[in-house]
Amino acid sequence: MTHAHAPLAVVGGGLAGLIAAATLARGGREVHLFEGSRLGGRGRSEWMGEFAVNLGPHALYVQGLARRALLDLGVSIRGGRPPLSTLGLVEGELHPLPFTPMAAASTPLLTAGERFALARWVAGLALLRPESLRGRSVSQWLAPLAPRVRRVLGALVRVSTYCADLERFDAGAAAAQLQRALHGVLYLDGGWQSLVDGLRSRCEALGVVIHEHAAVRRVEGGLVTTDAGELGVSGAVLAVSPKVAHKLTGHPRLAEALDRATPVRAACLDLVLRGDVDPARRFALGVDRPVYVSEHSSVARFGPPGFTVVHAAVYGGQDVHGGTDPGLLRNELEEAMDLLYGDWRARQVHDRFLPAMTVAHDLPRPGEPRCPGRLAADLWVAGDWVQGEHLLLDAAVESALAAAAGLLARKAVA
Repeated sequence: MTHAHAPLAVVGGGLAGLIAAATLARGGREVHLFEGSRLGGRGRSEWMGEFAVNLGPHALYVQGLARRALLDLGVSIRGGRPPLSTLGLVEGELHPLPFTPMAAASTPLLTAGERFALARWVAGLALLRPESLRGRSVSQWLAPLAPRVRRVLGALVRVSTYCADLERFDAGAAAAQLQRALHGVLYLDGGWQSLVDGLRSRCEALGVVIHEHAAVRRVEGGLVTTDAGELGVSGAVLAVSPKVAHKLTGHPRLAEALDRATPVRAACLDLVLRGDVDPARRFALGVDRPVYVSEHSSVARFGPPGFTVVHAAVYGGQDVHGGTDPGLLRNELEEAMDLLYGDWRARQVHDRFLPAMTVAHDLPRPGEPRCPGRLAADLWVAGDWVQGEHLLLDAAVESALAAAAGLLARKAVA
């Protein structure tokens, strides 16, 4: 018999693992957090010279579950909101996207009738019940609209969800995310590393024992096995990818999840430039291509003044070009930069190209459930691939909180 007062383990030190560990420790439990490399996972920022730059574009949803959970744990969140004014990249040209009243009145991308249809659709989004769309794809949801309206809304879906595969993306999940996106996002001072550092400090203050650079080899039978030995535990949260979770446990549900998983990826170009950029060209979305470019440093601090941090991405990553040479993806990103900031190469200080960043480990697909968070009374999984009502970081946090609540509710396990 392993009693409830025995330690609990959290495997994986990304944001979901850190939140699960802090929540369990705040609930009065002894917690050991294991991370095979650095804390933070895909949420960490890396130094490019004097600048802490995220691994690709990151945004924290103002009305998202993650922000509420971070604030509830006492983690400071500082940053600013990007502008609403957005440019559309269409056939090698830039035009205002109709996301503000002025742009809606002037953009040549839509006729007057199409602008009215778009405005009516967006107004109705706030009243929509996302569950009514479950089982349909985003493409099926948008099909009744005029083609040019569909293209604009496709760009809006991509930037809100980081997903370009609208044929296989569940419309209910996308609609719920769009509703949250209407309330805006934050770019964070110091990048998302500020969240990692804040959660680490909170975990340490709550007594979490952090084992960094400690790879876990097996989680089975109340034991967590690492290269350094074994730890007897009364329960565990696996805040890792489905592949790693399956490797650690061999659980059949994880084998099924791994077989079904459709990862969401993006190719990312992260840049630091000397000087400022044109304020009218800080944010652009591809309308005919799944491209994104955003200048983050006008509303958030990443390093010394006098420089600009720009993130560009191709949603879908190598899937966009059929898994061909990553050079095609970089060329597409550089062409978008050329349109926005013609002299950017002469001003470039640092750059980093990530051709296949994993945005999420599983895409919500119409009519297909994702992996449940509870595998057994003493074993839970957490991550953006676990069944729930949210996407991206909010999905990871949702499952982390559910796992912590489930383990805290247990009295004893055999």
